[in-house]
Amino acid sequence: MYACHIYRSYRGISFVRREIEERLSALRIVLGVSALVIWAGYSFSFARVEFLHMHLPAARFFSGIQSVWERNRAGQPSYILGTRSPYGFWFYFPVVLAVKTPLALLLLLPGVVWVGFRRCAYPLAFSGGILLCAMASRIDIGVRHILPVYVGFSIAAGAVASWAWQAKGIRGHVAKAAVGLLLAWHLASSLTAHPDYLAYSNEIAGGHLEDFVADSDLDWGRDMKRLGGFLDRNGATQVTFSPFNRTYQLAGHDFPAITSGNSEHPSPGWNAVSITMWKVFGFPAWADRIPPQTRIGRSILVWYFPP
Repeated sequence: MYACHIYRSYRGISFVRREIEERLSALRIVLGVSALVIWAGYSFSFARVEFLHMHLPAARFFSGIQSVWERNRAGQPSYILGTRSPYGFWFYFPVVLAVKTPLALLLLLPGVVWVGFRRCAYPLAFSGGILLCAMASRIDIGVRHILPVYVGFSIAAGAVASWAWQAKGIRGHVAKAAVGLLLAWHLASSLTAHPDYLAYSNEIAGGHLEDFVADSDLDWGRDMKRLGGFLDRNGATQVTFSPFNRTYQLAGHDFPAITSGNSEHPSPGWNAVSITMWKVFGFPAWADRIPPQTRIGRSILVWYFPP
């Protein structure tokens, strides 16, 4: 009996060892393919990396890591929930996910309780790892920095939907109806975001995403063309404006002359304010005191003050 016990233990150890070796072999393949893909993205370049004092493949990849490291150490002005900080917020990414993720997807995720955490462990661990690393960052300027979390979220939500489709009896009918309603909600939420996809926010933000976040979650220059068209229709020859994105050259027509203006007092005539410049950098300060007269898209406010 003792010999049998030793034999079973030996077989168990051998199985574990083979499992570890297989996983390590797969990991080596993944790392090798990833390195090759990254190198291909940099045109198979080979150059000197100054801060490492050596020549490496994809040199700009490594210098880019150093650049981000230095930027993170210095901090980045950021804004969330009405508060500004030069060094970011640890809770920034959980909040931004709460207002930028379709609620139907968020409501599907708790269904992993019924599906089983073991089935969804890997995708949720994947997304959770990215989120935890990002929460330690001082660069809090947009959900775009953690977009891969949606891969894990989508797989977990798909597992919940699959479980609901296969469920039997009354519970199965209820689960199918709930998933169907959530999918319809998700589709409607996406369609109603047109054409402001980048500035999308779910129902928590209530159409005022700037009360929660700004920067690239709200503005990446899209409304400059709309502003140019608005000023052109109103015959403006000059506007006081400090744009967050200087894309007015691409507005499709002549943009009026732009002056920087004063932070404490609006200028006579047309005044435009980037919501991101106002929320993140506090410029101009007078926008806190005077309600806007017109809103251009999701990211620009406009006033007119008679000379």
